[in-house]
Order: sequence, then structure tokens, then C-alpha cells
Amino acid sequence: DLGMMGRLSAHDRAALRDAASPVLGRLLAPDERAALLRRLLAEAAFPLDGAPDRVPLLGWLELPWCDEPRLVLAGMNEGSVPEAVVGDSFLPDAVRRALGLPDNARRFARDAFLLSELLACRAPGAVRVFLEKIDGRGDARKPSRLLLACGDAELGPRVRRLYADLDRVPDVPRGGADAAWRLDLPVPSGEPPASLPVTTLAGYLRSPFQWFLDQELGDDETAGDPAAEIPANDFGTLCHEALEAFAAPGAPNESEDREEIYAFLEAKLRARIRARYAGRNRGLVAAVRLQEAAALARMRTFAAIQAELVREGWRIRRAETVLKGAVEGVEISGKADRIDENVCTGEWRVVDYKTWDKADKWTEAFSRVPPPGLGENPEAAGIRRVAVDAAADRPSEVWWADLQLPLYAIFARNDPALGIPGGARVSCQYLVLGDSPERSGLVGLREPTPEGLEMAWRTAGAAVRRIKAGLFLPAGGLAGAELSDAARAILPEGRPELGIAPGWIADQERRRKGGRP
Repeated sequence: DLGMMGRLSAHDRAALRDAASPVLGRLLAPDERAALLRRLLAEAAFPLDGAPDRVPLLGWLELPWCDEPRLVLAGMNEGSVPEAVVGDSFLPDAVRRALGLPDNARRFARDAFLLSELLACRAPGAVRVFLEKIDGRGDARKPSRLLLACGDAELGPRVRRLYADLDRVPDVPRGGADAAWRLDLPVPSGEPPASLPVTTLAGYLRSPFQWFLDQELGDDETAGDPAAEIPANDFGTLCHEALEAFAAPGAPNESEDREEIYAFLEAKLRARIRARYAGRNRGLVAAVRLQEAAALARMRTFAAIQAELVREGWRIRRAETVLKGAVEGVEISGKADRIDENVCTGEWRVVDYKTWDKADKWTEAFSRVPPPGLGENPEAAGIRRVAVDAAADRPSEVWWADLQLPLYAIFARNDPALGIPGGARVSCQYLVLGDSPERSGLVGLREPTPEGLEMAWRTAGAAVRRIKAGLFLPAGGLAGAELSDAARAILPEGRPELGIAPGWIADQERRRKGGRP
């Protein structure tokens, strides 16, 4: 709203004026101008006016223009001043020197000149230097070479002075962080969730702490720039929408002609992509065209698979069907992409689409070791390894790590509204549309074993009980926990728990020692 410009900063007003240019108004669609404005605001710099009693903080290269009579130089450590480039694969120091680019010798000479100038222009004692002896990860740091650039007679006393207080170096735990900088997480409220998506249980079983971060702080994925590319999450959504339209009445979903099936899906997918990503007065940008081609390749793969399924007798009976059930008093629900019946054999199949890169990803639903979300001793809760699929080529006993398919199978069998006859064989599978036909196809539970379904139900119950109890810290700590890149960026390497406020850790320990749920 340009009427609000009086309340905005000068940089905000400049960005609004640039985005509201009449030329851009003729060339760009409104959503593209909005994307441009967001980028202008994100790249804007905002110089802050300091209060009169505040001390200005300047960078090293800005100090020659500072006229303050007294200075405090913090962080005069080797590697910071002078900065050095070591081990660059493409531009090593010798190549930089040959090309006339700034090399380490020039950086040292520049910084030595700057330090000499700062000292020469001020009274003796007006420049104070502070060093970092131990960094936040517990590693020792060296003083800058500039502080040792002196004559032989002065070198010994200066070294003794720089290293005089080594016995007073604080004992910093490796990977520790100052309390003020630790992540202050909210303590679980104790209110049990009323419902949970079935897909979220896999995240809890895999990494309870990351699951807690995602629930409390939101996941770390960004939508990207819709004018420049299709975000990863939207890519799968676009494919699902075209396939959902294919299951509707009037679509060629009982055709055995793969070209007819593909033509329908191609039209639906192209229309959706152009409606969202084609700018006014122009078509799709190159990146979106490449993503469109990748999506269409998956639709062609689906057309071949679907034509074969129809020839085998499979017919789509329901699409986008909600399957749900109560686990430990919490409603667990999901939406199956389709439910099929085989008119030749009487079998039924719950199908969920996946745009994974390969069908083998289905194996991530199992684990050779107990998932962290089951706690320290899952056997005490009656949970163990079992064979989950009687039709598997090599049946083996595994732990459940992803409960979507087995719970879908249980919910579908228990819902009379679906019209599945009692005693009918019900399989539950993913239809994977990978990045090639060879990496695509139906995978999953072709013939779920009763023991496998029972163990999936117990696993779901154990996970829900632990979520209700607010247990999110693994017994062995977070060192081996699966964490997102965003979480690893803000937590110390090796000992992530040392980057979290102690109150949350203490609360988790109290909950864990209070008894296993």
C-alpha cells in the first residue's frame, strides 16, 4: 500500500518506488512485481543511527577512517588478522600472486601497515588489543603474527606477555556455548495432541528432537522464488493434482491406451504449471521448463504403469480418501490417493503416489535397529522385529520406521464405508514415479503379515505415548541424532545438547526418569 510510505524507512520507500515503476508494470505480472519487491527488501542495507552513549563497532578495514582517540581491537588472532587463504584448489597463493590478485603476502603487508598507522596516530596506550585464547568449540587460538612482528630483543618478553595467563584460560566444554546464546526451547506443555497426520510418526521415530523442532519452530524449508523455479514441495503437489484429476469421473482411468492416458495428464499438468508460473506477456522461464519436462516424464511413466494395471483388472474405486483411526486416544489420519479393486481377483489395494527419485526409497520404512523414537527398551513394551510382507522376495525381520502403509491397511480394513468385503485381500503400496521408468513402479506391502500389522500398531502406540509424555531427547543425547541442516547450523558440532538451554534438557531428563510411558 503506497499510502503507508510515510511510515516506512527510506530503503523501504526506494524499494517500493522501484517495484512500482510504470515500465515494470507493463512487463511484469503482479506476482512477479511482488517477488521483485521481496528481493529488493531482502537485499536492502539499513544503517542504524547509534545513540550518543553507544560505542561504534567498525570492521578492521574501516579503522583508518576512524578518528576516535582511543581504540579497542578485539579478535587479533591468527587467521583473522591477517586473513590467509590456505589450500584453495582453484586459486592457490602462488597463482594469485602470478595473476596480480591479493595474496597472503600482500594481505600481511596491508594489515601490518594498518596496525602501524593506528598506533602512530594515537597516544601510547590508547590502543588496547584483546585476543581469543579458546574459541566456542574449545579449540586453542594463536595470537596474530602482527603482534610478534618486532625485533629479537623484544620478541621474548612479548611472547611471555601474550602467553602469561594460560593457566587462567577458562575450562570451556568442547562444543559448548555461552548460556546467553543457547537455544531456549519451550518446555512441552503436557497437552496431548488431539490428532496427528500418519506421515508425522515416521519423523518422530527417526528423530524425536528434530520432530519437536519442526512442530514448535516450523520446518526449515523455504518456498523459493515462484517466478524463477518450482519449489520442491510444489513439484510433487502439481503431479498429485494432475493424478487426482485422472481419478475423477469422465477421465480415461479405465483406458488401456497409454497415449490416451498421457495426453490427458499432459494437458492437466501443463495447464496447472502455466497458471502458476507463466508470467504475463511471456512463457515459462528456462528452469521451470526443465522442471515441467521432468514432471511430464513422470506422467509418461505413470501412463505406462496405469495401462498395464487396467489390463490386469484394476479399477479406481475411490480417490483422495481419508483413512483414520484412534491410537492411544489420538486420532491418526491420512489421505490415500486412491483405492483400487481388481475385478478379476477380488483384491483391493490402497495406493499412495510418491515422486521419489527411485522406488528403493521404500526400504527406509524399515530399520535393522530400533528407531530412536521407541526409547531405550522397546522390547519391554512388546515391540520387536517381525517379517512384514509375506509376498516379499526375501522376507526378513525388521523394525518399523515408517507407519503410513501399515496403518493405511489397518484403517481401510476397519472402515465399512469403503465397501471392501470382509476377508478380501488388501494390499497397501506406493506408486513411485521416479526419475526414470526403471526406478519407478509399485512397491510396498503386497501381502501384509498379521504379525507385521500388529507390530506396526504397537509401534504407533509407543510413539504416540511418548509424544503425549513430551519425550523428545534421546537417552544417549543428541550426538548421533538425525538433525536438519538448519539445526546443525545453530548447534555445536559433536555435542548439540550443549547449545540448548539447560532448563529444557533438565525437563527432558526429569520426564525420562519419571518412568517409561
